[in-house]
Amino acid sequence: MVLKFHGGVHINAKKLFADSEIKYIDNCWAICIAAGEEYSLVAEIGAQVYGGELLGFSDGTPVYASVSGCFNGVLEIEGSLYFTVISDGENNQTPPYEPEQRALTQLTKEDIIFAARQFAVMDSRSGMPLWKLLSQTENCRRVVIDCTEPFPHSALLEQVCLENARQLVYGSKILLQATGALKCVFALECGKKKVINAIGGYAHDEKLFAAAPLEEKYPYTDRALVYALYVKNLDMNETPAENGILIVSAEAAIALFNAMVSGMPQTRRFVTLCGDGFENGGNFSVPRGITFHDLQVICNGFPQDKLIVKNSLLSGQQVAGALDDSTIAILAAEDKKIPQKPCISCGECANVCPVKLFPAEILLGKSQRMYEKCVACGACEYVCPSAIPLMNLIKTKEGDSNE
Repeated sequence: MVLKFHGGVHINAKKLFADSEIKYIDNCWAICIAAGEEYSLVAEIGAQVYGGELLGFSDGTPVYASVSGCFNGVLEIEGSLYFTVISDGENNQTPPYEPEQRALTQLTKEDIIFAARQFAVMDSRSGMPLWKLLSQTENCRRVVIDCTEPFPHSALLEQVCLENARQLVYGSKILLQATGALKCVFALECGKKKVINAIGGYAHDEKLFAAAPLEEKYPYTDRALVYALYVKNLDMNETPAENGILIVSAEAAIALFNAMVSGMPQTRRFVTLCGDGFENGGNFSVPRGITFHDLQVICNGFPQDKLIVKNSLLSGQQVAGALDDSTIAILAAEDKKIPQKPCISCGECANVCPVKLFPAEILLGKSQRMYEKCVACGACEYVCPSAIPLMNLIKTKEGDSNE
């Protein structure tokens, strides 16, 4: 049975690089890992560091070098702060910790939270450290592993799950142990039958694991997943954690398992470079914090005269600086300038809104605080036949309200 949810858009798009194995990239000019408002340094500025070496802390989470080279400290680049390392072109890595030797059943929630923090495992779905997500989860009944793509062109998560099915399932077992949840659900698009079979090869206990095939609509928000899986409508400010549901990215589950069995922190990220004109793109494993300059080198340059955005064409968020922890897709599309027309009151924006808003009301001034509920997915603007910049209008109201 295919599970359905309100809102979202159906997009008929060919999967790009669907059969492309993940290519592992080690060489890059530099890495820039975002620093939070509260950061501290451990490594000395100008010191030679190795992959896996502790650079410092960002908002309580360790930051490790993902390449070997010269540590330049925390620098401001394009208005943001980054831990920066200039690569020496070598691939020198030293696991800083011993692998976990205890049986899974001997580990407590505190043990696993400590490990997730120590190994700096990041959740690419939220961009948050995994240890913080686990710390916020109480009375958890279900763990949901999000294996869905950020956009229909992408086949990255399909390939990641196929190549790492064992690590995915074992990482999920660690999350079950950490939360005390009774079941783990793998959420993925209904067409991913190979992935379902691959996961099933390791998730033998049907009482403990289940695959949940979802209709192919985008985006897969918290609200969409919770409704599709449990027919539960979240209130506007309600979170899945408040309902005993932990939603974690597939990448985080894999990274947690790999870190605990190797003693090596998460120093790599998965990313796909695809879309209109990305002939030299593909699915990649790259050093965490790789710059977009280096990503261009990998694929022999981004397509010219294209709009380069991250994760979803719906949101239209353009790339800048370095690969952050919530980006798994770099997409290229035609930068078409469609003339704006008056609203025709078709209601399409309301039909696709995942949080059941009526975005066109912003034109009438009826929803002055709509931005508080808007999740900025871009679905309304994507389907608008009048090319009205609804997201920009909502953001403008947000700015007016904050003055």
